[in-house]
Amino acid sequence: MKLILLPIYLLSLSVFSQESGIILYHEKTNLEKEKEQISKSLDSSINEDPEAAQLMEMISSQLQGALSTLGNKDMELSFNKDAQLYKKQEITADNIPQENNIDFQMTFVSSKGQNEEIYVNTKKPELITSTDFMGRTFLIKENPTTLKWKIKGAQKSILGHPCILAETKKENQTIEAWFTSQIPHSVGPKGIYGLPGAILEVIIYEKDSISNSFEEKLTITATQVDLNAEKLKIKKPKKGKQLRSMSEFKEIVNERLKEDEAMGKGKTTIEIKTER
Repeated sequence: MKLILLPIYLLSLSVFSQESGIILYHEKTNLEKEKEQISKSLDSSINEDPEAAQLMEMISSQLQGALSTLGNKDMELSFNKDAQLYKKQEITADNIPQENNIDFQMTFVSSKGQNEEIYVNTKKPELITSTDFMGRTFLIKENPTTLKWKIKGAQKSILGHPCILAETKKENQTIEAWFTSQIPHSVGPKGIYGLPGAILEVIIYEKDSISNSFEEKLTITATQVDLNAEKLKIKKPKKGKQLRSMSEFKEIVNERLKEDEAMGKGKTTIEIKTER
């Protein structure tokens, strides 16, 4: 026990007194299964229409590249002593996404929205998730779930901040988090928090229904820390159809999946737009 508590104590000797700050993160999602699904779908189309083989191969190559882009997001966490908001970084001249030769608009029907904002107020407490799905915005209000963290003791440095590894389990997920008590705010990306310091990296492992093993699904790593920001006022999301829980939102998603499957669309909708 002393080996674990001692590093935390030492890290706490050098803390920042700021009441608010901004942390930028990069999200990288493992979309290998989605790539395999698209490849199988295109292979099936080639078998049905051999004359379209060349076009399908070109589309497959472009889709693979588009998927790689889709799996990478730049996010922003703003926080003060009472609340935190995690959302997409605003596009500026410095972070404009690279364009492909062919423009693709890809919509993946899943339980995760394309544009998501997560607001947490630890004082009330309150958890609000704003997420888009099939052109609609939903506002999901819940009570925050208290995660039971286990300090593992491993250490590494992220952006010059000494961090310690912690782990927790949630439903079919195992979550690893690297936190630093140099930033004495219990905040973190994607609504993951509850440690004695800011979380600068998260790795989420999800249980595979076929192999029954845990596979790395999402990695979120801090790319910049700004503790010199003026006192921030965190605004909670307010627009959208209000739902009582994430389970209610998943029911809406699953119902749409069933409708698409009945119409022969499968679980993935891909719209391809070519501009010249």
